[in-house]
Amino acid sequence: MPQSFVSALCIASGIGIMGIGVLAARSRLREVRRFHLKHSLIHTAMPEGWGLWFFQGFSGVTTGTRWFVALLRLLLWLAGGLGLISLGLRLA
Repeated sequence: MPQSFVSALCIASGIGIMGIGVLAARSRLREVRRFHLKHSLIHTAMPEGWGLWFFQGFSGVTTGTRWFVALLRLLLWLAGGLGLISLGLRLA
């Protein structure tokens, strides 16, 4: 009986952790989209030249890095959740 309770608790925790990870990644991607839209509006207001070229490059690298970090965080949360679910299934 106690082992099945621990197993169910591990599985429920794993599902909860995966849900938290998806919600956190969704929030982070929404933030990245707002960042990108804000900087794309600034692009249209800047005059042509080296400053615009540098700003576009820096903005692109920053946006790409933020997308990568959001994806990496999602994968880590999902891996943690799957680890707990597999532990719960092994205990059952």
